[in-house]
Amino acid sequence: MSGSRGSEVHAMPNESVGLGEHQQARPGQGACAEGAGVRGDAVAPPAKDIPAGATGTLGVRLALSEVRDISAAEIDSLLEARKNGPFISLEDLWRRVNISRPVLENLVHVGALDSIAGNRTRRELLWRAVDLASEPRPEVGSQLALNFDEPITSSLPGLRGYDEFEETEAEIDISGIDARRHVMSLYRPLLVDLGCVPGNKLHTIRNKTDVWVAGVKVASQTPAIRSGQRIIFVTIDDLTGPIDVTVFERAQALCARTVFHSWLLLFHGEVRKRGGASLVHRTEAGNVGVTVVVAEAFDLAEIWSDRAAGRSLTDALERQRTKQRLGAGIDPDTSPSGRLWHASGGSAGR
Repeated sequence: MSGSRGSEVHAMPNESVGLGEHQQARPGQGACAEGAGVRGDAVAPPAKDIPAGATGTLGVRLALSEVRDISAAEIDSLLEARKNGPFISLEDLWRRVNISRPVLENLVHVGALDSIAGNRTRRELLWRAVDLASEPRPEVGSQLALNFDEPITSSLPGLRGYDEFEETEAEIDISGIDARRHVMSLYRPLLVDLGCVPGNKLHTIRNKTDVWVAGVKVASQTPAIRSGQRIIFVTIDDLTGPIDVTVFERAQALCARTVFHSWLLLFHGEVRKRGGASLVHRTEAGNVGVTVVVAEAFDLAEIWSDRAAGRSLTDALERQRTKQRLGAGIDPDTSPSGRLWHASGGSAGR
């Protein structure tokens, strides 16, 4: 943390990857998109000089300050202790660093101690962190009792490691960054089943073509426009980049609540292209604005849960359509009509 504050990409051996001096990167919009894995957090020191011929994978180190609830004093204590040698275990870190139990648990939860966990899972380390906090705390820098570092795997059977969903959830919860993988990569099989078009391929689709797109909601806004209509503009991010989505009033009665209250979004709509041609300048095929005009919006995570529960894709979609119609006060067997913006729960225009 002392020194450089910008994001830097390094070739790092697995045992030293993780949380060090460098600021965060957004994997979906940077390093991961370019093939450099973001390795998450760790309390091992960063490798500043990469020797010629070094092996390992590329990674971006995340800043300690990105860990939820950590204070400047705790960061200083950790970095000062690390100058005296690398940490060898959870217990070693607890003894040498003046750190609170919630922050220790956050470090474990986000994977900061994975490189020094030995054969213990994060669940085992979290359990051990509770034990440590309940015991008399040794004075920082004092000699550690021998039984303090005894392995606990035999006394905590069945505490499995985190799966990919749990790792990603932990990273977003603690640091706000899906560090090891783009969250949408977890839903790749569903995206294939739906036939979703990647964001970087939309420009190749003919105008007014029916498409499905999905991604993480990055932003939504409802600016005032001259016509007096309320239009929702949404940007989502998939595995390839941002996708612009437009929700006109005719679709808002059913879509607005999902758009404003869901984070993982699935849209069904029509490709619309603007630009590229001019009466003055030559047509530039690459200078084309592309948006998806929405007919339907769905909560992607809910669709995934329904599929995991054994429902067909058609049934999962229909369940949400029915809920949306009932939520908007519309008979499921009829179509919405008229100006219904103010009937849409959770809209910014209420």
